[in-house]
Amino acid sequence: MGSPVDLTESSVDLTGSPVDLTGSPDEPTGSPVDLTGSPVDLTGSPVDLTERVVGGTDKALDVKKKDAGSKEEVVESKKRAFVPTSYTAAMTLDEVIAAMYASFSFERGERPDRQRQSEIFAPGARLVRVNDDGVFEFDLASFQRNLEEMIDSGTLVSFWEGELWRETRQFSDIAHVLSGYETRTTRGGEVLYRAVKSIQAFQRNNRWWISAMLWRREGKDLQIDTR
Repeated sequence: MGSPVDLTESSVDLTGSPVDLTGSPDEPTGSPVDLTGSPVDLTGSPVDLTERVVGGTDKALDVKKKDAGSKEEVVESKKRAFVPTSYTAAMTLDEVIAAMYASFSFERGERPDRQRQSEIFAPGARLVRVNDDGVFEFDLASFQRNLEEMIDSGTLVSFWEGELWRETRQFSDIAHVLSGYETRTTRGGEVLYRAVKSIQAFQRNNRWWISAMLWRREGKDLQIDTR
């Protein structure tokens, strides 16, 4: 019978980037700036020892040392509920929509507010872009990675989007919002394009969350009014 397997010699690499399953192609370089191109690799970002699990739970990886001079051993702890403390602040539906627009807008030298976005979109939220090139699906993390790639490459140095009009249908603690908006490179810059967001939201623990957001920008045979 073979000798026992020694599990202490193996090490787990936590620095690799998450697997991207979106499969969305890059946006043509000649078209107006679109924030939802293909996701990118963020291997240079700080190591996070928590693996996000869709549905609002996390699987924590605890690092322990067996004894002095030994290699680190990574073990999986019991699943626990993912409840960041910043999620407890009460927010109305209007506040959530306004904060969503503000979180994606930034001036030269700045970045989109990823922390704010994590307080607006519920865990597992889906983001879907629809335009003349097709339909492209994202989760919040892959959408954020795409933004970082565009900023780092110099393709996107600043961005602003502002709401033009809104239609809200609310039934108790669920709501559907149609929100017309326009995008510019800066707040006072030329309009790049207009679009409409379809937002699904729900209320829980005295605050509203976005569970899904789809958007369709103007196209060859589609114009969006400013009302």
